[in-house]
Amino acid sequence: MRKLMPTDRYTCLFYNEKNATADAKTSLTVVNCGDPGTPSNGYKHGSRYWTGESVSFVCDPQYHLTGPATRTCLPSGRRMCPALDNPEHGFIHGNHFWEGENVYFSCKPGYWLTGSSDRHCSSNGTWTEEKPKCIVLEITMESSILQSNGFLFNNLKKFLEQPVGINPSWKLCYRASVYGWGASTFHSVCDGKTHTVTLIRKGAFVFGGYTDIAWGENIP
Repeated sequence: MRKLMPTDRYTCLFYNEKNATADAKTSLTVVNCGDPGTPSNGYKHGSRYWTGESVSFVCDPQYHLTGPATRTCLPSGRRMCPALDNPEHGFIHGNHFWEGENVYFSCKPGYWLTGSSDRHCSSNGTWTEEKPKCIVLEITMESSILQSNGFLFNNLKKFLEQPVGINPSWKLCYRASVYGWGASTFHSVCDGKTHTVTLIRKGAFVFGGYTDIAWGENIP
């Protein structure tokens, strides 16, 4: 049996016990993804662009291929992007790797996501953005309050991520071991800082800091 062709036509017969048979002519449309094109300084293998078919790309000598080496036409007519893996120490959310879809990334407790937290499968069969990484939160090693507790630091990171961004710069305004535990001492040192004083308490520990970036209107 040969493969279906986009121009194939078929006759469908319907059997009815009372009225014998009747026929109706119809055409079968095979989804066509269209020619994906040929890369500059390279060539393409394959000339079938409909559902289930794949084409591959090869570069001329001394050239390096960027992007997927193979592309497959899906039943929806959309193109497929290369499969993605979990980043080391992290997770990928979403398993639809075709045109128009998004996937999202997150890290395990104790790790910080660097790079974009989402990627989009574009119409040319490639992913936007680079693969993100999950890096260890070295700052937890320096905190006598968090004491390398990845769970606590991860929650702190999520709380502060929007106002301070990925690479925050902090200035300590108060530390009880240095300034003492008096409330008046704390206020005399930390009040009036631009824009927000942040208090964090764990057991008997309390410390504060401030940012030079205002809170957004959509942040509670």
